[in-house]
Amino acid sequence: MKRQLLKHFRIPCFLLVACLLFFLLQGQFRYVFLGIGDGRLFLWDADFFKNCVFQIGGFSLWLDGFFVQFFHLPLVGTAIASILMTVTVSFTFGICCRIRGGFCMWLFPLMLLPTAFLCLDVVTDSYSFQAVTDYFLVTGILLACTCRGEKGGTLRGIWMRIPLAAVLILAAGPVLRPLTLPGSHRFIYAAWISLAACCIAAFVPKKTVTAPVGVLLLVLSSAAVSVPFFYLLKQNRQPRQEQVFQLSYYARNSQWSYITAVSRRMDMNNYMLLNYANLALGCQGSLLEHWTDYRQDDVQALCVKSDLTVGCMSLLSMIYYELGNIAAAQDMAFEANQCQASPSLLQTLVRTNLIFGNYSVAEKYIARLEKTLF
Repeated sequence: MKRQLLKHFRIPCFLLVACLLFFLLQGQFRYVFLGIGDGRLFLWDADFFKNCVFQIGGFSLWLDGFFVQFFHLPLVGTAIASILMTVTVSFTFGICCRIRGGFCMWLFPLMLLPTAFLCLDVVTDSYSFQAVTDYFLVTGILLACTCRGEKGGTLRGIWMRIPLAAVLILAAGPVLRPLTLPGSHRFIYAAWISLAACCIAAFVPKKTVTAPVGVLLLVLSSAAVSVPFFYLLKQNRQPRQEQVFQLSYYARNSQWSYITAVSRRMDMNNYMLLNYANLALGCQGSLLEHWTDYRQDDVQALCVKSDLTVGCMSLLSMIYYELGNIAAAQDMAFEANQCQASPSLLQTLVRTNLIFGNYSVAEKYIARLEKTLF
């Protein structure tokens, strides 16, 4: 009876984790996910699928693009991220329960640790969802490979399936992928190390953990996960980058009044933020009237120098387009699209080529856009 009660207790725990993740991501980092969604181009096309899948870790790359294409929709991106991260927690917990040969409540908070590190990587470091997708596939494969067979014990079944798991993991998403992602990768590797630590903790003999000791371990493990997570989240947040994501989202949707309202509450000591604020004033026809509302140090407050990053080149493409310098806008959009293709950049290339009368080129970009879902 007690065993069945503990098994049914897992579902409320996972639902609680999903809700807490959703409220955290939606409340604090919704513009980060909206920015991630605009930064990927996913095509519903057989050639695109083949180009992604027929490489090491290609299926994980394709699956990541499939999820991320929904991120530019408000609420949807954070909901998908919360659900997928919760599933990774359940996979980690399932692996440890199968290694241990039973359910163990005090291990549950420790199972949150890998997902907590992945969450930190997404919202504070790489601003990419790829590591979560890799972890999702790898833990799913490990969970399938640690299932009990009809004959033999759990550990024997695990050792017999290790070669199969290694091949599947290599095909689905290699652990070395962080080397190709932006950021410092420290949280990604911490997630894999904590997964190994969780598996080791699952080997603790059952008889050595009595009920009072289990309650104590539950409290200690909960504190060991939550306190470092919120501390690292506070220490590693990049408010300027988050503000750029927010203003970029408003600019892509031509919500200039929102940019003006939000900019008045920001500390405008960043050229990209000033560019967005002045661009919004210019598009509303009130730049001269409100010129002194912000600190205008030099000409870069109106048009920042390109640092060859996708975010900066996308902003410059918007500015040049609104100024009427269509050639420069097209050049910036093309360079940014070469680095990281996105629907908004393709739309800019369509508009600029139509203005120049390059209808055949515009049709090629339109054909690519027609293969996207949105």
